[in-house]
Amino acid sequence: MRIPLVALLSILGLCTVGCEDEACQDVNCSPCPRSGDLTITDSVSSGVVPGAAVSGGSVTWACTDAGGATRCTTGTEQLPDAVFSVTVTAPGYVSQDVQLTPVEGAPGKCCAGCITYSPSVVALVRAP
Repeated sequence: MRIPLVALLSILGLCTVGCEDEACQDVNCSPCPRSGDLTITDSVSSGVVPGAAVSGGSVTWACTDAGGATRCTTGTEQLPDAVFSVTVTAPGYVSQDVQLTPVEGAPGKCCAGCITYSPSVVALVRAP
């Protein structure tokens, strides 16, 4: 019975390698989070883009105007680990389709290389 017990302990040890802090045990950290974070700007002037909205990626996006900028995020929903498209809209602006590409980013509390998406800024053009 020693060999199966040793094998089990070895497997458990391998599963925890790289998880020095308790964040790795967080249910929101498995799999590594793939959340979206887009800043929506006016192509001519800086500042908020009132009523901006993002759709796509099979998730719900929420947009807020704060600190002089419009940010749209996905919260805890997982985005695809592949290239995908979203549509950015706002009243008085031309809608824009944007292709987002996953990029391995800096280490985070949950993983060694958290996934971010590029581009992270979308500049909308005012409608004629």
